[in-house]
Amino acid sequence: MSELAPETEAYAAYLAGLPSDELRAQAEQQKKMLVLAELPDEEVGAPPVTALGDYLDNEIQLPPMLVEPGLVARGAITAMISRGGKGKTALSLNRLIRWSMGKPVFDELPDLMKPVDPLRVLLIENEGAPGHFQKILATILARNGFTEAEVKLARENVHIWGDGGWSGLKVDNDDDLRMIDRAAGQTNADIVFIEPFRGLWRGEENSSTDMANVLDSLSGLANDHDAAVLLTHHERKSGTEGGEDAMSAARGSGVLEGAAAVMERWKPVKADRQRELSWIKNRFEERPAEVRMEFMRESWSYRLIAESDGEREVLALLGQFPDQYLSLDEIKDDLEESYGKVRRWCKQLAEDDRVRQKRIENKLVYASKGSNGDAESLAIT
Repeated sequence: MSELAPETEAYAAYLAGLPSDELRAQAEQQKKMLVLAELPDEEVGAPPVTALGDYLDNEIQLPPMLVEPGLVARGAITAMISRGGKGKTALSLNRLIRWSMGKPVFDELPDLMKPVDPLRVLLIENEGAPGHFQKILATILARNGFTEAEVKLARENVHIWGDGGWSGLKVDNDDDLRMIDRAAGQTNADIVFIEPFRGLWRGEENSSTDMANVLDSLSGLANDHDAAVLLTHHERKSGTEGGEDAMSAARGSGVLEGAAAVMERWKPVKADRQRELSWIKNRFEERPAEVRMEFMRESWSYRLIAESDGEREVLALLGQFPDQYLSLDEIKDDLEESYGKVRRWCKQLAEDDRVRQKRIENKLVYASKGSNGDAESLAIT
């Protein structure tokens, strides 16, 4: 191995001595800016073109994850779509508060919606009364069994824009965008949360140009601050009637589908008594199985609807084959489980209306509820 130049060795030692990955990433960015400032003018304007060999030899890190498994990443947009008035604000606030403490959304699912560290949040809420918003946050902190240390983390890590009510902000206004940019820098936010997306810009919702301009600005904000942008967006009244893909349920232009690295869908189930969170796009990891929960008004939080690990494995498997029915034998072989266990899991999921079930040639077959298209037209493997 060739020896490094003294300057390189010194810089490597400096990076190694920094106490966190975040500080190391900031130092790397500062180094790039200093190098750029020292370049001759003719090189500053040079096109950013690299030969494939050099490109592949230059290691480029994947976006550092903030919430696993691949659900929230620095420099990326995560979008939740939902009908209005279905509790997406309550879910969002619970998630952000728990993530600010370094806690997963549900203790029973420690590896799902799990932050890598306590996260700093800039929370821009743009609907509802500020007094009610403040009451919700206080209730979540006071009535969910958090320790004193956890509450302290949340009080320090979550930052509220204004009084938590209507702000008048518009992210397609340059002055407002600069103000958000300053706030993200001032709070050193890991996550910038915007609720609701449609209420924070003036353009035409069905215009791909108008929506693309807003999403480009938010992507720029995320990348400039090495943060993630989370937003909620309303679903069309018709939902996915007619067999459209679930991502098409989002209101307005389809540009959001391409701009978001992760898309979630939040919807009522079980005659509106429960809610279900599912992932309809994940650029970084396999999509997790959907999660069902029930709202607890006294604590303004959600209770996980109990299910077995086996049921979640079946849901995750079916979600990987959205256009196919799988037989019990195929599910059993893939999961390497007994036929009896798989049959019980599938039966329970069908009774709970969480999977599609039909009988073909005297054989039960199953498909994901999130399947694209009419269930009758799905392929039979």
